[in-house]
Amino acid sequence: MGVSANTLFHFTARESLLKIIEVKYFFAKYSNEYFANILPQQSPINKVYTPLISFCDLTIMQLAREPIHTKTFGF
Repeated sequence: MGVSANTLFHFTARESLLKIIEVKYFFAKYSNEYFANILPQQSPINKVYTPLISFCDLTIMQLAREPIHTKTFGF
């Protein structure tokens, strides 16, 4: 079996999926990225909001063995 799949999965709630199909694009969510521990203390910037859309390339067998992805991500 290969290390990764030939397919990308995007886990989301049903309502979000219907909206994606309706408008024909994905909606980015913002992730809080904290940099306070690597920047100088006097730096005015310690947090950045990064837009992201998550995909995974797990195989169907991995998804079947690790159902946490289908039960928790996107909800």
